Amino acid sequence: MLQVLGLIRSVRNTFALVNRTPPEVLSLIPDHWEDSERDEASITLTHVCRGWREIFISRPSLWTRLNCKSPEKTRVYIERSKISPLEICLASKHIQNHCEEALLLVVPHVGRVKTISASSRAHPASAALIQALVKQFSHPVPLLEKLSIDLLCNTTPILPSTLFGRNLSPLRELSMAGVLMPLSWGNLENLTIFDLSHIPRREISLTYLLDFFESAPRLSEVRLQHSIPESSDALPERIVSLPSLKKLKINAQPAHSILLDHLSIPSGASVVLEFTFSDARSPIPIYVPNALNNLHNLSHISAVNVCFGLERRAMQFNGPSGELYVLGKWRCEGAAPHTGTTRLLRFLHRFNTSRCQWVGVTHYNSQPDLSSPATTWATYQFLLPMETFGSSRWLGATISLSFSA
Repeated sequence: MLQVLGLIRSVRNTFALVNRTPPEVLSLIPDHWEDSERDEASITLTHVCRGWREIFISRPSLWTRLNCKSPEKTRVYIERSKISPLEICLASKHIQNHCEEALLLVVPHVGRVKTISASSRAHPASAALIQALVKQFSHPVPLLEKLSIDLLCNTTPILPSTLFGRNLSPLRELSMAGVLMPLSWGNLENLTIFDLSHIPRREISLTYLLDFFESAPRLSEVRLQHSIPESSDALPERIVSLPSLKKLKINAQPAHSILLDHLSIPSGASVVLEFTFSDARSPIPIYVPNALNNLHNLSHISAVNVCFGLERRAMQFNGPSGELYVLGKWRCEGAAPHTGTTRLLRFLHRFNTSRCQWVGVTHYNSQPDLSSPATTWATYQFLLPMETFGSSRWLGATISLSFSA
């Protein structure tokens, strides 16, 4: 009788409107969730009904993300993922005895691991996290394409050279925050994306960065956030070529541009520089790259776009071979209202602008309106002759204009 009643409920459930959706369409729902919600939400879907459970369990790609919180959950995910590539996401709060037991279950399937992400926000847990990685992944991971390690420590640790058996040839993306990799790895010939952040200036050398770039000739996108040394220890004549580079973004203090003196930027690449000047009471000298010819003929500017905002000034230079974008809190230099704008013009005059006849000017204003659910957003763009743009009188009048949407 129980079986008959269960069959009746199942048949009645199949006539529900939502169950008229084809299974191959229904199984795509998790693809539209945020990554942070996907794990728990996928489990919830399997508890809706028997039909949904069969549909979602039979999709291996839903069960490839392993956080190693518990051995039982890890075992179930490995079984359901079948032969799909695995993603391992480790956090310091999960690094306990049961986590290492769960990692042991992954080792026989290391040939399927495609992504490893590890993060820690506590110094003791950071050491335990690295120890757990080294213990279980001291041998090659043949399909590893993406590695992300985010550690917040009092010092900057260097990953052990035994990690992954020193074989990172399959790696495509590498992201490191608060940690450095040993240069003895060396085999990064397939690396295309590199992100390095929050390395104290005294704990990283310019030679380290140049050696790293030489070991990764296929780099196409590089992001350096607060990870530039304050002085150069490299020979002045050393130039490293990045033939595949498409975008270089650097966020640091003025010393950031020291790196440009040792890089050969290919034609068509975009270089983005972000930095902050101090106020007049504690001035920091502005360092401008000496070897602007490393940007090829970009130093011969053909187009300039100057942006004025609520707090920032920005300049976008375009030359025959590429783009240079400079962003800074230019006006945060002193009490004078247009001091930062004056310095921006001085920076512009360092470039050859003989080919540039017109300057594009963008004035934008973003101010939240608390009395309305909408946000006021106004943008004004116009062109000015190059010789007119140099007039400080015009510039001061323009900055003092008040715009309203």
